[in-house]
Amino acid sequence: ACTYVGPTEVTEGVVTVEFVNASDGRANIEVDRFDDEAYTVDDVVEYLDDPTSTAEGGPSWLSNMGGVPRADSGETIAWEGNLDAGSYLLACTESVLGSPWSAGVVTVGSGLTVVAS
Repeated sequence: ACTYVGPTEVTEGVVTVEFVNASDGRANIEVDRFDDEAYTVDDVVEYLDDPTSTAEGGPSWLSNMGGVPRADSGETIAWEGNLDAGSYLLACTESVLGSPWSAGVVTVGSGLTVVAS
């Protein structure tokens, strides 16, 4: 399971997310932007609970902005990206071949709001 420790709101621009893999295996962190402000983290949870949705991959209303690929157990890796104002999702995924969404190994971490400067 993933736990997010950090702010729920940051100012747009360059943002750094530090990922500490405290699990026993490899893991990834995804930074995804909600393309439609009508969606929330709760919608992602509902999406993940529906096997017919996840068979097609990630939600069409999320855009992947990057993240930390394949951090080994005990490893700490930072990701830096330039984020515009909007709503984002921090999602933890197990390291698998192909789409972690369709493999059903995505754990919702937290929502993050990026506000205009």
